[in-house]
Amino acid sequence: GAYSSSTSGATTVTFAAVVPTQVGFTSEPPASAIAGTVLPAFTVSVKESNGLVDVTAPYSTDTISLASSCTLAGTTSVVASAGVATFSAVTIDTSGSCTLVASDISRSLVTATSTAILVAAGLPSKVVYTIAPPTTVAASGTVLTAFNVSVEDYFGNVETTGIGSTDTITISSPCTLGGTTSVAAVAGVATFSALNIGVTGACVLTATDAARTLTPATHTTNVGATQAALVIGTVKGNVGTSLTLSTTGGLGTGAVTYTLAAGSSAGCVLTGNSLHAAKAGTCVVTATKAGDSTYIVASSAATTVTFTQPYQVYRVY
Repeated sequence: GAYSSSTSGATTVTFAAVVPTQVGFTSEPPASAIAGTVLPAFTVSVKESNGLVDVTAPYSTDTISLASSCTLAGTTSVVASAGVATFSAVTIDTSGSCTLVASDISRSLVTATSTAILVAAGLPSKVVYTIAPPTTVAASGTVLTAFNVSVEDYFGNVETTGIGSTDTITISSPCTLGGTTSVAAVAGVATFSALNIGVTGACVLTATDAARTLTPATHTTNVGATQAALVIGTVKGNVGTSLTLSTTGGLGTGAVTYTLAAGSSAGCVLTGNSLHAAKAGTCVVTATKAGDSTYIVASSAATTVTFTQPYQVYRVY
């Protein structure tokens, strides 16, 4: 049969505005990295519900931000271009397994989590007391409770493998040390469990790496019993007459010495325990009782000694 042509009327097709619903990693960060080293560039996109990148304004220029349970540094917020934010200056300072969470801070969208990044410690930089020695020890010669020294990178990550992980750590001090003073680290940690201090007093323990030059660690351990409070008992004198200083308190056989402190105003002269003032005023003195085999050194508070002119008696004839 014969066909005749016809023309339909104009039809309007309306497209609904497409809005983004999520962000997504269009290229992932690397699977491994070194702490503090810039990661190779990766991208995060603003996406529609069908997974397509949203290139329409205003969504295409949203700001994308990164967060992590690990410590991030560098540029962690980037403005998208045509819906894609490129991160090219991000570092992770924490070693271990890290993931990045990307979010759109311009609007509320579903976040995205990256694949895991295994971050290794950087080059060794320092040694650190990760478990410190005791602050006080009752007597000299006592074995200190166990403490740890770690080999760490600049960011504080322990060198669990590779360079520095088996270095020998040595403890030194102006005080006399006994027992085991050098220990090889295991997975970056040296454990000291047989060290003692042979004298009383405030002893600084310095940990160093014997294999390479790293920043050392220091800790002060006070060895010995604490003395009773030391108090200067002589606080008044006469101008022109030497005053013999004395103390109460303190313990042990250590000698007592005296020093002039700032704040004196009477032209004070101190010789041993004899204090002399040239004029009326005050002398500020501190007493120190040395330590012995049992007790640590003790010092008094700065004590003000007041000198006055003596009374004069006049006879009338």
